[in-house]
Amino acid sequence: MAEPAPVVNPYAYDNSAVEAPPATLGGALRRVGPGLVLTASIVGSGELIATTKLGAEVGYVLLWAVIISCLIKVVIQGEIGRYTIATGETALQFMNHMPGRIFGLSWPIWLWTIAGVLVMFAVGGMYGGVAQTLNLIMPAIGVDIWVGVLLLITLAVLLTGSYVQIEFVATLLVAIFTVLTVVTAAMLLLHPEYFSWSSVR
Repeated sequence: MAEPAPVVNPYAYDNSAVEAPPATLGGALRRVGPGLVLTASIVGSGELIATTKLGAEVGYVLLWAVIISCLIKVVIQGEIGRYTIATGETALQFMNHMPGRIFGLSWPIWLWTIAGVLVMFAVGGMYGGVAQTLNLIMPAIGVDIWVGVLLLITLAVLLTGSYVQIEFVATLLVAIFTVLTVVTAAMLLLHPEYFSWSSVR
């Protein structure tokens, strides 16, 4: 009877697997794929729907909160990434070192678990939001049908098991989102009746 294959921890720190940093711009650009996949997974209904709805309700009064939250997010994610690279520990392993244990685990782990469960429900809301948008573009197709179509597309991408395809889709989405954001901001500046710096306070 053959022995079972050893379990490999993909997050375990292996010094021999560490590559030298790229020395050229082209080499650096060839390594941005995983970062773009992470970016595409982070940008969601909060950025596309919640902040837009908040802006429609209160105007630019809370613009400072959006800017501060973006800055905090960048700093925290950057430092966690550096910690993981330096130690080989994941974010959850790092949080589990914090004092205050509940049933053998540090309290941030339990908060993370609760947040993960809530995200499951949020994903359903994201599908519904995208389906409603597509229904406004093509009213002949119902929201329920659009949700089914979106699920099939998601399954098709994931079941192929090809990271290259996921990276391509993520890069495309991030590029489109970035371009549309810049274009929208530029167009807004051309219409002073909708925007003025005096409104930002």
